Amino acid sequence: MAEAVDGARYALRRRGDDATSYLVTVTQIVDAPVDTAVGDVKLAAVAATCQAIGVELKRPPLMGAGGAVFPEDQPGPG
Repeated sequence: MAEAVDGARYALRRRGDDATSYLVTVTQIVDAPVDTAVGDVKLAAVAATCQAIGVELKRPPLMGAGGAVFPEDQPGPG
């Protein structure tokens, strides 16, 4: 659950739209029979949040060879 919340916060911090406020609630985390690593749930939550609020991050996180990669995991525009 913590990674999902972190992912939603990451997306909201980096959306580049300071004029709009959003309240995001993580309602469901679905498991699947796959091998996951630290950051995978956060990455999925970023994607889900962006889709839900209709934004596209300028530098979205991606899945690298060693797992999820979050560019400049700092507040500010994407």
